[in-house]
Parts: sequence; C-alpha cells; structure tokens
Amino acid sequence: MDELNSAIGVVLACGLPQPIEDMLTEIQHELFDLGGELCIPGSELVHEADITRLEARLDGLNEDLPPLKDFILPGGGMAAAQCHLARTIARRAERETVTLSHHDAVRPDTIRYLNRVSDLLFVIARAGPFCRAWRSAVEARAPQARLIAADRTAMILTHPACLLHYPGPGHPESPDRLQAVLRALDAPVFANIARVEAPLVERALIDRVHPGVEYAQIFAHAPHVQTLRLDSDTVMHPAADSLEAALRGAGAVVAAVDAALDGRTRRAFCAVRPPGHHATPARAMGFCVFNNIALGARRALDRGLERVAVLDFDVHHGNGTQDCFEREPRVLFASSHQWPLYPGSGGLDETGVGNVFNGHLPAGSGPREFRAVWSEQLLPAVERFRPQLILVSAGFDAHRLDPLGGLDVETADYAWLTREIVALADRHAAGRVVSTLEGGYSLTALAEAGAAHVRALFGLAD
Repeated sequence: MDELNSAIGVVLACGLPQPIEDMLTEIQHELFDLGGELCIPGSELVHEADITRLEARLDGLNEDLPPLKDFILPGGGMAAAQCHLARTIARRAERETVTLSHHDAVRPDTIRYLNRVSDLLFVIARAGPFCRAWRSAVEARAPQARLIAADRTAMILTHPACLLHYPGPGHPESPDRLQAVLRALDAPVFANIARVEAPLVERALIDRVHPGVEYAQIFAHAPHVQTLRLDSDTVMHPAADSLEAALRGAGAVVAAVDAALDGRTRRAFCAVRPPGHHATPARAMGFCVFNNIALGARRALDRGLERVAVLDFDVHHGNGTQDCFEREPRVLFASSHQWPLYPGSGGLDETGVGNVFNGHLPAGSGPREFRAVWSEQLLPAVERFRPQLILVSAGFDAHRLDPLGGLDVETADYAWLTREIVALADRHAAGRVVSTLEGGYSLTALAEAGAAHVRALFGLAD
C-alpha cells in the first residue's frame, strides 16, 4: 500500500487539473485506511460506498473517451506514463491481497477497491486530452494538441512497463534514463505527435531471432524469481517486470515497422528500455535482453522487403545486430563506434557478405570525425544499397557528457545525422524510418540529444 501511495504521489507531482488532483488525494487517504484493514483482518475501513463512488468516477471519466482501439495520447506524456506505472503497482497490490485472503480474513471489498483504483488510474491515463476535466488544462499548455489523422506521419511508441525494469542501485541502465527522455518529449513541440502504447512482441518472432537455449531459460525462470542475472552487466529485477519491459521494448519496434509498412506512419521513435543491440542470437548481454532492432528488421523481411538498412550510432558496437544479419544480404548494417571499446567487436575486417560496414572513432573523436565517418564511409554505402526501410539504433552515449563513452560528439551532430538519414529515406524508402533508444547514460545529454534526434526525425523546428 505504501508503494502504491508513493506512486500516486508521483502522479500528483505531474501537475494535473485540480479535480483530478483532489480525487487522487482522497484515494491516497483511503489507501492509508486500506493498509490498516490489512493489518487488522476483519476490520471495516473500506466500505461498499467507497467502491460505488469510485465506479461513479469511472463512468464520468469514461464518458468522453474514444474507444480503446483508438488509444492515442498526444500531450498525455509523463502524467499518463506515471498513471500507468501506478496502475501496475495497484494491480500487483491487488494480486498480493488475493494471496493474503487465502490465509487471513481479508474482506472481498478490499480486493474490489484495489481493482477499481487500478481501473481508475488506467482511465485517467487514457483520458489525457479527451475528458472534460482535463481538456482545458491540456489546451492551455498546448493549444495545438489534437489527434493526428489516420494518415499521420509520425508516432512515438512507449509503455510504462519499461520503467519497472530495475537492474539495481547504481546501475547505469536505470529507469531514470527513460524518464529523462519522456520528460524531454513532453515539450510542446511534440504535442501533435501520436503516442501509441507498445504491445508485447510475439514469442514466435523472438524464437526465430534468438534461438539460443538461454532465451528459453529466461521465459522459464523470469516469472518465478525476483532477480535473474544474465551476465555481469545484465540483470532482470524484478524479473517478471523486466521481462515485460523487454517484451514491450521489442514489441514497440515491431509495431512501428508494421505501422510504417501499412502506411499508418512514415516515421516512429520507440522510447523504450532495456536497450537491445548487444543481444545476440545466443545470449543476452551488455544491458540488453532482446535485440529490439533485429526483431523489427526480421518482421520487415517477413513482410516481403528485400532491402532493410540498420544504422547504429551508439558509442558501443552493436555486436548482436551484426551477429543476427552478417549472413543476410537483404539487411545492411552500418555502425559508427568508439574503437577500441566494449564489446570488442566491429573491426574493419568484419564485412559479412558485403553488407556490414563499421566506422571507427578513436577516443576523443568529436563532431568533425563523427560527421566524416558517416558522410564519407557509412551513408554512401547505405545510398548504394537503396533501402526500402531504415531502422536506427539511437544510442546517445557518444555525447561528450556521457560517463561510459570517450567521444566528444555534440547534440547538433545527432540532429545533423538524423536529417541525413531522413533525406536518404525520402529518396529510397518512401520516407520510412523507425528509430529506437539504445544507450546514453548522462541524463542531461540523453534528454537533450534524444529530443534533438526526434525533432529532426519528425521534421520539427528546433
């Protein structure tokens, strides 16, 4: 109950309209009572009237909402993400209370109350710019906010489950990374961009890209243990939540590819974690569980594309992506990365079947070297390939502020490269670009460079 109360407190800190704040504050007080009820089985601190009141609120908020199939949240941003996170905690509390009820005299009303709190948080997250109580506040903050039409050209995919993956205190791949990106994407310049909830990726697709025995063990063990250590750097904790985060991260990229090929978007950014480009066909590694970008490329091939380009500008070489496609001539892989550096792959002699291009950046390289390796080596190779779809592994740890890299790339360089990629896509790929978050461990640089990348990707003004 304390955890759920704290999560609702974070929602309140997002600056919601007063009627919503008042309602959630009242629920916080009721949750204190609910905690007392669980400590004193048989007490009656939560009543039928409390549940009836919640249900009335649900009905009122639902009144103005579109159908669930049209669940898109322009301008929903951080408040919606935090509501989803609180809802996940509410559902966990509900499950634990059900378990407790098998042994103690916990009244059914307690479980029903938690269930309705969970529903309410979900409806508030969906409501965003739609419901009457929020509409004036959203319009005051971003008057141009609106639903993008069915032929929209840009979308951002994310899911609050991606915030639940917690590798441990002090681990650089923390939930704060995604929070920083989501806050940056809450800026008014992004208000017109459709927000789409990332689905779970299909297990069958994972099995094709990751046939290694280790992956079967992840699915077998993660739902039943608290912590699952995959290597010295890669930890799933809480393991079940980390598994959902990884499935949503991969699902975002696959869904974005489907949307691009179906003509529902031209460009998409997947604000997800954990990252993916180090995950090989055989094993998870380097903070990565599933290879999100490789799963997206495989989906594109399955749908009949003959030329898919994967571009990776993370400071670390995307060894997993290269391993997935180095013998697949329909996929071109181009990577700039610091050399030498973890994971030690990405040598100039690693060329696959003529479809792998690695560009080296010695420690201390900055804007001039970064732009040169792309403009003189990598982008010309992509141009010759004439891709029908471009996928981008967008890591921002080559930034000069990043604590894990040794390069001096600036925010403007990411914007420049993104514009070059978009122009190339316009020439060969009907403008179709799907980008997904990889590394980046300075929160300042991640927010700044990530926002610059997405602005350039969607053709928005600086």
